[in-house]
Amino acid sequence: MLDFYPLQREHLRLIKAQSRQENELPFIGDPQAVESMMTGFALGAWRGSTCVGAAGVIPIWENRGTAWAILSEEAGRHLVAITRRVRHVL
Repeated sequence: MLDFYPLQREHLRLIKAQSRQENELPFIGDPQAVESMMTGFALGAWRGSTCVGAAGVIPIWENRGTAWAILSEEAGRHLVAITRRVRHVL
């Protein structure tokens, strides 16, 4: 079972991103990128003390935004719960 909490900057560093997202890892290390990720709505997905993923929406202008997600390999077994939360949020 997953728990979802408001994302904090430190949570991003705790996620060991899946190999398919390796090209996006520099984005997580960029302070400007992280700051824009934190300006919108964002959640971390936790299984116990492990952050298995994070996702959010970066606002562009009123009623418009860019969705993003960083998922660990462990997130795969929780995709139904993650998808339900994303659908609820959007």
